[in-house]
Amino acid sequence: MPGVGMARRVFISYRRDDEPDAAARIRDGLSARFGPRHVFIDVDSLLPGGQFEEGLAGALDRSDVLLVIIGSRWKDLMASRTASEEPDFVRNEIAGALERKLSIVPVRVGDQGKMPALPRAEDLPADIREFVRYQTQDVSYQSMGRDINSLAEAIVRLRQDAARKKSATGSSIAQRTVLLLLAFVVAGMLAVSASRLDVAKGLTFLTSLGSLGWFLGHFASPNFSNWGTFVADIGRTLSIALWGVTLAGVISLPLALASSSNLSPSWIAWPIRRAMRVIETTEVAIVGALFMLLFGLSPFTAVLAICVYNAGVLSRLFSEAIETADRPIPNVRYAGANSSQVIYAVLPEVLPRWAASMATRFSSAARAALVLDMLGIGGGIGQQLMNLLSRLDIQQLSVALTVTVIALIIIDVITRVIDRLLGQ
Repeated sequence: MPGVGMARRVFISYRRDDEPDAAARIRDGLSARFGPRHVFIDVDSLLPGGQFEEGLAGALDRSDVLLVIIGSRWKDLMASRTASEEPDFVRNEIAGALERKLSIVPVRVGDQGKMPALPRAEDLPADIREFVRYQTQDVSYQSMGRDINSLAEAIVRLRQDAARKKSATGSSIAQRTVLLLLAFVVAGMLAVSASRLDVAKGLTFLTSLGSLGWFLGHFASPNFSNWGTFVADIGRTLSIALWGVTLAGVISLPLALASSSNLSPSWIAWPIRRAMRVIETTEVAIVGALFMLLFGLSPFTAVLAICVYNAGVLSRLFSEAIETADRPIPNVRYAGANSSQVIYAVLPEVLPRWAASMATRFSSAARAALVLDMLGIGGGIGQQLMNLLSRLDIQQLSVALTVTVIALIIIDVITRVIDRLLGQ
């Protein structure tokens, strides 16, 4: 079937007498995530002059996911169409998706706690009874933007699962051949590199019961004489993380606005988003090493490294929140709002998600600051750990590690609570 191998469209099936507005809202949210050309809905995607049924069939050929929008009248409308034997395009779309083995998501739309019930298999025509076996996704009027974002994530997971199943159906003989070749290559690389890494010497040290006993004995006898210094050092490390994430949050606001496809033109949004994605995929230690060459060894260098790295992450998260807001930006524009009014209308809704993302990033930034300390950049608890380890002062190292682990656990718990309170 032509085009099926290239299918990457989301097909939205709905009844115009049921939930047309919700279907349009879902189209807007998914278009912001996947691009307008990758979301099909008949009112936008079929050209005038073409045959409707052929257009729907061709769209299904180019799709890999079918969303069936189900409102309060969907089941009754299906029953009446079946009883009257009128042409039913929704039935044809579901049957076509089942025949093509597309991923199917029944999307129930309604008030929270009062979602419409799905039909029973015996209430449906024989050719689409398998439809009731598919897992539903709910979109409520009260949290439509957030639910559409969850729906988009579900589509991503469906596609990943479909890709895994497709790869699993490949030739098992070819897979075994690849695994065998890979095993030979890895074994050869291990053999060549063993002498260069002194692996044998390291294994001999690990099997030395005397050395291991000495380490455990000293580690279990902590020296608390400098615990106050360690607390001050972890405070310095956390201060670096806090300043880095705060500055990143401030920088991410304009970057997110500029990179949101529903706020900025594509020639502005696309390059900014690509640049932020490059920064996001770069390890913070690499950024720190580059900044160390520019600014030297100082806490300020560590702050800058954490700031730049997290600005890329936060700008992406914030722009995704803007693109899936409960209040569709095109509707606000159609009402005559200018750019500043559009931003003012959307920001109050997405700021909680931005704040929750910053809290989550702080937990990650604390670990990044620890790594930068170990590189000698920040001068916090990480550098203290390396100094104690180099002096083999295991008794004080035990205390420093304990203080560090407790601080990181507390931060992780606090950020999870903040995330939950903000409803993310």
